[in-house]
Amino acid sequence: MLPEYTKNASNSQSQNFTVALNLARSGWAIFPADPATKAPMPGVRWKEAATPDPAKVAAWWRKWPDAMPALPTGARNGVSVVDLDRGKGKDGVAAYRALGLDPDAASVIARTAGGGLHLYFDHRDGVRNSTAKSGVDLRGEGGYVIAPGAVGKSGTYTVQKGDLTVGRLLGFGDFPAVFTRPASEAPDDAPAPGAYTVADLADPLFRIPNDGSHDEWVRMLMAVHHATGGSKGGLALVQAWSADYPGYDLKEVVAKWRSFGRLKGPPITAETLFAEARRHRWNPVTADDFDDDESGSEPDVIDPEIAALLDDNRPTFDYEG
Repeated sequence: MLPEYTKNASNSQSQNFTVALNLARSGWAIFPADPATKAPMPGVRWKEAATPDPAKVAAWWRKWPDAMPALPTGARNGVSVVDLDRGKGKDGVAAYRALGLDPDAASVIARTAGGGLHLYFDHRDGVRNSTAKSGVDLRGEGGYVIAPGAVGKSGTYTVQKGDLTVGRLLGFGDFPAVFTRPASEAPDDAPAPGAYTVADLADPLFRIPNDGSHDEWVRMLMAVHHATGGSKGGLALVQAWSADYPGYDLKEVVAKWRSFGRLKGPPITAETLFAEARRHRWNPVTADDFDDDESGSEPDVIDPEIAALLDDNRPTFDYEG
């Protein structure tokens, strides 16, 4: 039986709550997402707060009756999702087929409000989040998707094939191996180190809270390092972003920064930073929206304490192994 407050709720409100409650009762950890932006509702630290507790779910939807239920991907719910975007020059379905894969072969398929597809698979260790110009995006550890059945401002997420509850019991099938490339093999379209300026990165970086896990913090540093080519301006940027975090250690930041250039395997690029920033309501802008400095160079100003810890023999980059 639905709570009393749903009796006068709109159809979308009632449907979102019903979907959320049914998922929770089936053991899915969920959290409320904004029906317009798909970002977590204000103040919801979704990575920690996502829950299958029906009482907590009911409390959330009393507060935000329009919210859409969202599912964390990765180990938390045991799923990884291939997100096939369509529109704005992208056709993720065609790109997926071009890889020799059949989207219809997935055991559970959801159609997104934008006309794309979410293909559900058993989570595979090492699968994280990525976006691609082709429209084939991945949602793994540290990511989330809007649940099938949710209703948002742009439309409804519908189940096209299969059932989440059955998939949870019997398994969703193996995650496509083509997306789990060996560590020594870098993506062909990975940007070269130094492809971005500090101005490109400052706004999205500061939209991301700096109080996440240590691994999340390191990934953001790695993304800025690669994007700026390990520049001193990039180091100053991550130093400023990290500085007010309890336990912040300047020497640790510099040591991490200097070690990144020696890493083998595929790089953590600016796309990782941008994807995380979008989850915190950052709206991307194009390069044309910036007033570029005529010199096109990085600023020369850097914290003297950082400069003292750097030497002139920075390691060369070898991301491809």
